[in-house]
Amino acid sequence: METDNIIPEKNVNSLSLLDEARTLVVRLEEANKKTRELIEYQEQLASRNKLGGRSEAGVMPIQPPIITDIQRAKALMEGRFI
Repeated sequence: METDNIIPEKNVNSLSLLDEARTLVVRLEEANKKTRELIEYQEQLASRNKLGGRSEAGVMPIQPPIITDIQRAKALMEGRFI
C-alpha cells in the first residue's frame, strides 16, 4: 500500500553540482589572485609617489597676496583692476 506523504525525488546530479562548485572555486581563486596583484601594484605606486616627492604631504598651499585698501585704490587710479 502506498502512502500519499512520499516526497518525490528530484533529479539532481550530484556530480554536476560538484563540477559547478569546483569551477566557482577556481574562478574565485583567480579573482583573488588578480585582486592581490592589483593591491601590490597600488602599494608600489603609493611608495613610488612618496619616495619620488610627488605625495601631497608637507605641501603648503599657495596663499594669494594680501592687498591693502591703499594698494587697491592706487591700482584702480592707474586703471588696473585687482
